[in-house]
Amino acid sequence: MSMRAGGGPYRRETRATEWAVENFKALEHVDLPLAGLVVLTGANSSGKSSLVQSLLLLAQSTDDEIILNGPLVRLGEPADVIRSGHQAMTVGWTTSVRDRPNRGQADVLDSEGTTSQRRCYDFSVSLHADGPQLRVSEFFAAVDGEAAVSASTSRVTREVATQVNPDDAFGDALLRITEIGGRPAPPRTYLTFRGFYPEAVLVRRRASEVLAMLRRDFRRSQLRKNPDRAFMLIDELGPWVRNQQVVARERNIDLSPGLAAFAAAVGRPGAGASPAKLAYTLEDADLNAAFEEFTQALGEEEWVPVPISRYHSMAYRPYSQRASLVTHTLDLELMRALTVGVDALRSIRESVRYLGPLREEPQVVSATGGRNRTATAGPKGEYTADLLAREKRTFVEFRDWSRVRRKELLPEAVTLWTTYLGVGEAVAVEDQGKLGRGLRILVNGVERDLTTVGVGASQVLPVLAVVLAAPRGSVVMLEQPELHLHPAVQSRLADFFAQARPDITLIIETHSEYLITRLRRRAAERELNPSNVTIMFAEQLAGSTSMRRIAIGATGDLSAWPSGFFDTQDEEARALVQAVSQRIGETRSEQ
Repeated sequence: MSMRAGGGPYRRETRATEWAVENFKALEHVDLPLAGLVVLTGANSSGKSSLVQSLLLLAQSTDDEIILNGPLVRLGEPADVIRSGHQAMTVGWTTSVRDRPNRGQADVLDSEGTTSQRRCYDFSVSLHADGPQLRVSEFFAAVDGEAAVSASTSRVTREVATQVNPDDAFGDALLRITEIGGRPAPPRTYLTFRGFYPEAVLVRRRASEVLAMLRRDFRRSQLRKNPDRAFMLIDELGPWVRNQQVVARERNIDLSPGLAAFAAAVGRPGAGASPAKLAYTLEDADLNAAFEEFTQALGEEEWVPVPISRYHSMAYRPYSQRASLVTHTLDLELMRALTVGVDALRSIRESVRYLGPLREEPQVVSATGGRNRTATAGPKGEYTADLLAREKRTFVEFRDWSRVRRKELLPEAVTLWTTYLGVGEAVAVEDQGKLGRGLRILVNGVERDLTTVGVGASQVLPVLAVVLAAPRGSVVMLEQPELHLHPAVQSRLADFFAQARPDITLIIETHSEYLITRLRRRAAERELNPSNVTIMFAEQLAGSTSMRRIAIGATGDLSAWPSGFFDTQDEEARALVQAVSQRIGETRSEQ
């Protein structure tokens, strides 16, 4: 048996807290919180689904490619996703990271008693059309509200791209870094992207600069003072020295005395050598001769990629002493910001779970084989039985409608909430071999397949399964979960969304007035913290969509009640009262 408190891979320190979209389809600009319960509502075709689709675009894309038409959403051509009248669309994300403070900033003791400080990072990438593809054209990062990195394709000519990034060797987009930490960047410093993600910083490496740096930073006195530098030196020169040894053996020639001494010194300590022992051994080598041969092999100048991933392990250690032959002149804050940005964006992509609005009709037996990380039950819920069967021995942690913490096997957790919703008394999965698996539900003491009970059961079971099976930290997106459900069930479903999984982000696109009314009631009853709920109301004006945030007050009141926000019942009631009054008046006049 396994246990998922939703526990899983999303405990990263760089988990994103907000998503932003600008000029995507009809959306002008929207900031979407990635925390708590988020309810998206508004009229049909008002742009709610576009916000969900922007996250699905990220979720179905890979480390290497932006996929407009994939298994989760099909968006057409770039012109179909970039808002009319604009040349690019923009996505952004926010995260916060605890690390050591910069000089001059106050020290903060974290829970482990070590000095640290939480810093806020904001990122954005603009994407433009390049034939049938979207490619990054601008990148911006800020730390604690101050500009950290700016880069764009401005002044990156075809000739420059061919010289610096031939045949897209280092990424599919090349941007010139214009600012680092609010100051002009060193001339001709470039940033490459693969898909949504920064891939590498490209810098010029001159042999004379490298030789000067080696002689300055890796003198014997430096190695004695800081033995860790011995490992740095081996990291940088080791691959080249080993290659020279291979070439020498193939040609049946001897290494030069300088390289031979260096290679012998490196090989002498053996695996697991301490930095001090390695540094002591290197004192016997003719380092200066080795440095000269290495730099002679470099050539006068070349463009060298500094992969962002190289800095992953040191992203939260701004004063790390780790050096590099090609990065010693790079701003470490630049590399740290890029690393944090990549990690936070990937955390969003990997955490998204999705269930679409058009769920499959009831089936006696449903297909098996659904293994999509994002759509665990299938985009239409078609693999719900398969999900429950695969995870039948998995314990999940959740809360019931009374906010009591529970730990149950996944099918039993689904049964518990199915009973509360009033659509069944128990849920079971029946294996039909090659035919697939069937869901059976107990209703009034009789076990039935889904085709013999109300359609609402087949529509709500995927919702319960996807939410309860989601790993902790997931961003679960559900479109119109209330379809085919009685108003009373819609109200109880609001309790499920508000209470069951406080450890995930739930984004609900809905037209249900009953669902929102139940959330307001629970806030007034003090059974729901209204600060954990965000209502976003989509409005269109002149073909452009904006989304207004509406807060629930402590007494269940709303901070705004815009036109079209569930006012139909009030209008109908007023019209009914007026009609009845008119009829009464007509009857009296006739008398």
